[in-house]
Amino acid sequence: MKLRVLATPGVDRAALNAFRKAILANRGWMADHVRVLSDGDDDRADFTLVFAETGAAGDTFLGNSEGQVDADCLIVATPMSQKDVAPARPASVTKMMRRLKATGLVSQSGMHVGDGAAVSWVIEFVRALSHTVTVDVAAMRAAERAKLSAPTMWLGKALLEHAHVSRRRAMLLSQLKQVIPSEVVRGIPGSALQALGVDASVNARGLARALRTRLTPFDFDRESNGASVIAALALVVARIPIRPVATRPPTRDLGSAHLDVLFDAAAPELGELTSPSALRFLQAQLLRVEGNRLVERFDALAHRGACFVRVRIGDEDGAWPGFGEEPFRTELLPPPDLDGWTLQVYVFANSGEQAQNASLFLPVAGNSEPIEFKCVVGDGSAPFKARVVVAHANRVLQSAWLEAPVQARNGDVRGAFSRGLEMVIKQDLTGLDERWKFDAFLVVNDSLTNGPGVAIASGPSAVLRTPPDLAKTINFIDGELSEVSEKPEHYEGGLESKAVVRLLRSLAQYGREMFEAIVQDHEVDRALIDAERVQVVAAESWARLPIEFFYDQPAPGASAPLCPGAAKCLGGSMAAAPAPCNDACPAAGPDEKVVCPRGFWGLRKVIEWHRHSGDKVQVGDFRLQSEPDTHRKSIKAFQSILFAHSDRMDAHSAQASADVLAALKGASSHTYTASDWDLWRTGISSHSPLLMVMLPHNEESPNELPELSIGPGTLATHRLLLSSIDDRVIKGPKTMPGAIVLLLGCETGAPKTSYLGYVPKFRRYGASIIVSTGAVVLGRQISPICVRLIKGLQAAVASGPAPLGQVMLRLRREMLANGFPIVLALSASGDADWLIE
Repeated sequence: MKLRVLATPGVDRAALNAFRKAILANRGWMADHVRVLSDGDDDRADFTLVFAETGAAGDTFLGNSEGQVDADCLIVATPMSQKDVAPARPASVTKMMRRLKATGLVSQSGMHVGDGAAVSWVIEFVRALSHTVTVDVAAMRAAERAKLSAPTMWLGKALLEHAHVSRRRAMLLSQLKQVIPSEVVRGIPGSALQALGVDASVNARGLARALRTRLTPFDFDRESNGASVIAALALVVARIPIRPVATRPPTRDLGSAHLDVLFDAAAPELGELTSPSALRFLQAQLLRVEGNRLVERFDALAHRGACFVRVRIGDEDGAWPGFGEEPFRTELLPPPDLDGWTLQVYVFANSGEQAQNASLFLPVAGNSEPIEFKCVVGDGSAPFKARVVVAHANRVLQSAWLEAPVQARNGDVRGAFSRGLEMVIKQDLTGLDERWKFDAFLVVNDSLTNGPGVAIASGPSAVLRTPPDLAKTINFIDGELSEVSEKPEHYEGGLESKAVVRLLRSLAQYGREMFEAIVQDHEVDRALIDAERVQVVAAESWARLPIEFFYDQPAPGASAPLCPGAAKCLGGSMAAAPAPCNDACPAAGPDEKVVCPRGFWGLRKVIEWHRHSGDKVQVGDFRLQSEPDTHRKSIKAFQSILFAHSDRMDAHSAQASADVLAALKGASSHTYTASDWDLWRTGISSHSPLLMVMLPHNEESPNELPELSIGPGTLATHRLLLSSIDDRVIKGPKTMPGAIVLLLGCETGAPKTSYLGYVPKFRRYGASIIVSTGAVVLGRQISPICVRLIKGLQAAVASGPAPLGQVMLRLRREMLANGFPIVLALSASGDADWLIE
């Protein structure tokens, strides 16, 4: 990256020069990553850091310095504290950035040119950018390291995506595609050659292959790894002359992708091109080891022996059994790197906790090369089972399973040959590379050993855990939250009230138990703890693991008070960013002194939930659900709203439903109501609402099926059986994408049996996002929660589209900080990438 350092008139020039020298003197490993531009250098900078004595001075300087600033992103540093800086209006910021042709602005208060914190900030900012994090995360980490208040940021989507090391890898591959394949790439540093496993005579084709297969996006975790290699290659590849390329229309129909294909008759790179729309499937061979041979056909695996699982994605082939009839939809994949896509494949076996991981390269056309996993077979008391998970950037795409019989020492054979597709999480993969990257994922499923299990993965590390029975812990948490609803008057004293502190202390103690049951001392566990974004896939309805309540600080003692900085670190409003915790935080030590709200994962991480209905072959739940893609990235939530509620809501407060309706009408003039389910279906058909607010009563029908009742609940039209939920209840003729559903009632998010659950049903029939409750919540509690959700959504999108995951995280923090602990009962299912506007 190229960095320019400037200052407004009045800033000490000697201190400014000393700062520049300090950056150059301290950068060490940064030599591969940053170039500090001199005053006479007319290159456009990636980042321009401007030191200003006051916010007004900075505004004036930027207003008169169009040519001097010349950067993609501006960083304005002022020595004042955050409370002394007047917030800029979004409109004025947008106007200034447009004039300066910049795509981002970071305002960091409390940073003086002569202070060591400024040097620390820049070094940490560059360090973070050299990893797979975006500009906003890098700026936050830099502020935390320098012990400064959180910065204020206005960042465009292009900047968030492309100022990113893993993005630079894709850009390098794209550049290499424009080079003559046989061109020798000269000048690659020895350390990069060693990391890529190539020699100094490598040509462009060989370098691209090594870059694609030897350096995955998971390698950018430290300077000595992929980040330095990418930085070194960027300088080398930029010097290679680009070959002339002749274009001609594609000779074959490329389906819905409408690709423009570049051909070079003298040096074809892709071989014979076949249509990407040809169906390909996730496939696996299971091979038995016999001496020095691998046998494909056998009656049973030998106990305590070895076997190999070979995985590929390819055409239908008798020698390559598939997992089902659902294809891997390659025609919907994002544009490839060079000539294909790099995916991650994990294999979890019931013979051990440690999972295996490998990169699978899927070419634009034809079959992938198989990847191979050696597995240990058990002692014969159980069949061999394995789970195969395909992921992209820690985001699950598909999951499948296979089983084979094992012959025990006494000759008995356990099990039979079988396999199947469990989940298709991402059916539409358009824009996959544009999605936010996850730091880790969890698949909550069976353990492959007849019990619940949790598969955890982050980059190359993965494990399969079999936790103890957590039913008591989960039921306790539900009971604590239900008490908040049943006795709301006890919890109305605010965040620091005795009842709220007792609740948080109790939740933290049980949350610590859950945390220790799942998260242990392994490389993947550390990645999970540090993760800022986590995807959780519940493959069975009984597989309920409320990781929002995981508590990774020491369990608080029996009389531990709330941390005195709790309100500050939560933020307190949708407009205020939470303050970073510092080394003086009393929760950071092992003495269990305080309850730390940020110890709860639901108040610190973006968590994307996907839930299934419990069928063994689970495709339907995910096949029809809306997903953000290249063409549909946002949901205009307030374009049209449909509202329904049970009359029981008003039993304790006559204004409960009226307050919600008033908030909805304040958010949109296109707000409609329904007093029974027939009118609801009419409203869906007539208005295609993008925000559906349901405040029903959840009960059982005479034949013990769950049903949702609205209105007085006396007639059949007031009650909706779970089995009667279909697309007429969810999706109107113009509902594109699927709607946001606020399903706020009694235990709507916590199904008690293996198949009954509203969330998977609503997702199956087209809802994009469902916000539901995981505990019994009464009407007098639902009303204020719903009103604050609506107003919080309004506040979040006031200055532009906001990702759902970030909106929900900030809503939880804001509502808890303002004394509404029942917000902890809320969970959101659906794609965290949807932009709400």
